[in-house]
Amino acid sequence: MTGDFDFSDVRNYPPEEYAGIVVLKLHRTANASFILNLLEGFLQQEALVAQMPGKLAIVEPGRVRIRLAQEKGLK
Repeated sequence: MTGDFDFSDVRNYPPEEYAGIVVLKLHRTANASFILNLLEGFLQQEALVAQMPGKLAIVEPGRVRIRLAQEKGLK
């Protein structure tokens, strides 16, 4: 789990090689309370968290985008 969008580059960090990558979309002014609320909101979605292995999630207020692992051989 990170706020660093470099980890959302699936060419450098293929999600299928990890237990799941979660990138929090944070504003520069995000404080600890904002980050905690965003994280808690994501973690409370148990079904979503359970399907994270091998996937990339971009978490932002009111929305979670999931990117599936790319099939081998496809670009």
